[in-house]
Order: sequence, then structure tokens, then C-alpha cells
Amino acid sequence: GALETNTNDLRSQVVDDAAFATSVTATLVKGALRGERVLLVTTPDTPGSLVSAIKPVLVQAGATMTGQLMLRPELADPARTNALQDLVVSVAPAGITLPGGAAVAQAAVELSAALLGPPGAPGLSAAAAEKVLGGFAELKAVELSRPSGPAQQATLAVFLIQPAGNPKDASQRALTATVLRVASAMDDRSEGVVVAGPADALGDGGILTALRADSGLSARVSSVDGADSPVGRILSVLALQEQAQGGSGRYGGGPDASVAVPSPSPR
Repeated sequence: GALETNTNDLRSQVVDDAAFATSVTATLVKGALRGERVLLVTTPDTPGSLVSAIKPVLVQAGATMTGQLMLRPELADPARTNALQDLVVSVAPAGITLPGGAAVAQAAVELSAALLGPPGAPGLSAAAAEKVLGGFAELKAVELSRPSGPAQQATLAVFLIQPAGNPKDASQRALTATVLRVASAMDDRSEGVVVAGPADALGDGGILTALRADSGLSARVSSVDGADSPVGRILSVLALQEQAQGGSGRYGGGPDASVAVPSPSPR
């Protein structure tokens, strides 16, 4: 109809005009995430301004926010592998199959099971989920904040990540690998995942760059660069909508973005 045509026209214009993007954000995202429950996932140095700016846009799109999870450096620290392995074993929920190999990969699966689930699928019991989340919080591997009221499992997750770090820094490499493991596990457990970062999240040592270099993971998990701009926030919402409908892509103005804007998919 006319509204859909106008919306598609706005999508094409929005890439080049941040001021215009700000003025039409509500129009472009309205209803895009209606009925979806979204978990925010952050890294230790995610800019607070990135988080505070995208939350209202997600709400404008119709999403219910289930909480905010920060992945702390301790989750990625190789020196804490034994403690993490002990925790993984002690909080393992019944019915969840853990992968072999690294403790951090098993931790990613447990965190995902406790926080996400596709619509209509049976999730962990509240007690099992709280056992997992409480254990990881006590180990200081994560920090979780949630709105008041009964906890809800998310159907989608958006990762808001920090600027690119030093690619020679071992702790930065460990954090990048951990974030990608968690993103993969959460994608397996939900309708989809989008990893979004500021313009300076690209480059050597950046999580976005590592994701886009992984052809297998980037075919499932969407990415958005420039999410610190009005345009980038809109793209993040549209990428989440596309994930919920089975699509994925690399969006933004970076050199390794596949296309500028996700394909419109009216709900």
C-alpha cells in the first residue's frame, strides 16, 4: 500500500541523512519488533551512550526489554578456566546438552539457555535459570540487570559492543573470541542475534571485524557498524526484525558491509 511504499522510500533515503533519520525513526521502526522480547548484551567498554540511545528505539519498535547482560573480562580470562569449568558443572541444567571442549563454550550455552528461547518453545524453569545466572554473577563472569516483575526469556538478542582494541593484546583477543561464542550460542537458542557497534568498532582487533571475517557465523548472526548514529540505530532494529524472520546480513557504512539497509519485511 501507500504506507509501505513511503516507508521503503524512507529506508533508502535514511542512509545518507542522519538528521532525517532522527526525525523519521519512529515511522521507520514502528511495529518492527512487535511481540518480540529483546535482551541487550554489552562488553566491558561498551559506551554508555550507545546503550542509552538504542533502548528507546527498540521500545518504539514494539519490543519488550528483558534485561541487560554485561560479559565481564573474567568470563574470557584463561587464568580462570578451572573456576569456570567447576561452575559450568555445578549449575548445568537438566536437559541442556553442553558441547565438548572449552569451558567458555559450555558457559555460553548455559547463559543462553537461561536467558533466551524461541516463542512457544519450553524454556528452563525459573529456578534452573536463576541457578545458572546466580552462579555466573557470583563468579563475576557476568552482570545482569532486569526490569522489575517476573523474569522473561528473550526471543532476540542485540550485542552492543565496544570500539576496536589492540589486536596484539591477548586479553582483547580472548574477549573477542568469547563474545563470538556467546553470540553463536544465543543465536542457536533464539530467533536471532544482531551484533552492533560504534563506527570505531571496525578495524584490527575489533569484534565486528572478527565476526565479519567468520563466514560461517556471519551467515547466521547479523552485524551493524555505526550503531552510535541515528541511522545505525534504525539499522539495528531492522536487522533484528530480519533475524526474527530468518534473514541475516552485514549492514552499515563500513567497507565490509554487504548492503546498506536490510530488506523491508512488513510484519
